[in-house]
Amino acid sequence: MEDIESKAHLLQANQDTEEEYNTSSFLMEKQVVSPIAPQFGSMTKFLVFIILCLLASNTFLLLHHTKLEDTNSSKIDLAVSRYDYMSNNDTLQDEMWDGIDTSPLVVALDDEWATEHQLPLSVFRFPWDPEAKGIYFLKAFHGLHCLKVLRRAFIDYERGGEIGSSAGHVHHCLDALRQDMMCNADDTPMPSE
Repeated sequence: MEDIESKAHLLQANQDTEEEYNTSSFLMEKQVVSPIAPQFGSMTKFLVFIILCLLASNTFLLLHHTKLEDTNSSKIDLAVSRYDYMSNNDTLQDEMWDGIDTSPLVVALDDEWATEHQLPLSVFRFPWDPEAKGIYFLKAFHGLHCLKVLRRAFIDYERGGEIGSSAGHVHHCLDALRQDMMCNADDTPMPSE
């Protein structure tokens, strides 16, 4: 009889455990789980503070020791100049650039000849024969003219002088060279020198 009572007692205990399990699993299913933000300890907060201080000090030192002014690094310091156009001797360099003749820049062409060669008639007319001739610019000489204008503006700026060309002329030359390079791009490989 004692044996039956102990078995009944075990059955009752087993049922109680199952009910507790079912109740707790039911509660867990109904419970909304919210994300828990990690809690930082005081040591972690201290290390984050130190890292931020080090980053700030490194940034300050970098900015303080980096000079953002022009240090004449734009001047090419070559042991031997390969061309007089980029000589370290400013006088020689100026003579070479100023010696580039761009006087054949403007030509007057007969309208008939321009039409035969599929050129649009020029809006600018030749003053001594406006009925038959128009004014044209030769592209290569116009490009050289623009290159000289840009170089002179750069040299004037670099040497601290007043820029002789108007801003409009400089912008025109930049755009003319851009157009020429984009429309007539040469894809010949160039070795680095």
